[in-house]
Amino acid sequence: MGGATPEGEAANSENLAGAVRTGTQHLLAAKQDTLTGLPGQVVGFDTSGAALAVQGWSNPNLLDNWSFSDPINQRGQTEYYSRGYTIDRWKVNGASDTGLSVQLTSDGIVFKKSVADTYGSFCQKLENPEWLTGKTVTFSMLAKGNTDPYLLIYFNGENSGIGTTSVPLTDDWNLYTITKTITRSDITAVQISVGYQKADPVGSTIIRAAKFELGSEQTLAHRDEAGNWVLSDPPPNKALELAKCQRYFVRLPLLPYQSIGIAQGFTGTRARLSLYLPQPMRATPSLNAPPGDIFQLVESPASEATSPSAHLSTSATSLSNNILTLELNPQDGVSLSVGQTYIVRNKETSAYIDISSDL
Repeated sequence: MGGATPEGEAANSENLAGAVRTGTQHLLAAKQDTLTGLPGQVVGFDTSGAALAVQGWSNPNLLDNWSFSDPINQRGQTEYYSRGYTIDRWKVNGASDTGLSVQLTSDGIVFKKSVADTYGSFCQKLENPEWLTGKTVTFSMLAKGNTDPYLLIYFNGENSGIGTTSVPLTDDWNLYTITKTITRSDITAVQISVGYQKADPVGSTIIRAAKFELGSEQTLAHRDEAGNWVLSDPPPNKALELAKCQRYFVRLPLLPYQSIGIAQGFTGTRARLSLYLPQPMRATPSLNAPPGDIFQLVESPASEATSPSAHLSTSATSLSNNILTLELNPQDGVSLSVGQTYIVRNKETSAYIDISSDL
């Protein structure tokens, strides 16, 4: 009849479909070969519709108070010179109380070593890290400095180093990162640190931000179109960061003659006061205040002239949700009336009460 058979039409259709698939695969392969990017990027499009790699995702940061250009700093100092806590959740560990310091600047935290024969670290300890056992984690920081030959980045388990990398710092902002798998089955502490070895000379580094995250890729920062390192996430919400930090530490500032609350005579030498904290703390805290008789117990306005001075007890008696019960002890041999209520107030100079559940 001169026409195509059904079998021939099917064969021609299959051949055409195969040619289309082959051609499409070649076209896709050609486009794929021209598109490159970095871990953490996805395919985006510019204003002309051309495909390009753009920043596409970011892992949660397991650190608190990680943005150092404007950190939570309840202790209020602009520079810290000895071992112990500095900005919230971060502390200096060292061989001595001299030679290491932390300074707050608009660019970030300046971690400085001024004595050549000492060592130490600027670190944050994670709470309940057992769930990290067997997981791959990445620690990174955006920093610059003049330390020669290097700064160290490491994270510890029970004070034994799990991962360490040397950082040859430069005058330009750079990203420094380390990835390790936590293999210890009995891990009870993870301490995220940047630090100096004892043999290192003096120097300093500025750290803008740090991140500790799950996975083998860092998502703290990426390069912009000009090739500069920029943070992938916006600055954290300061109200949320403060709330997280106050689970570990609260500084209660007191103005001259400021009332703190109402206490009740518990014995002749102890008055108990309940304070409402901004957040439930992780554990019953320790207390600290400036030395001396900085508080007064006032029975009534008419008795102010004879109101006894009082010391703050250094430990809290109980913690229930966000209600903390503490004790004050009258001085100069004054005996309190059991069951009597007293106004507790600061004396004539500014003071504070530090309430700490820090790790």
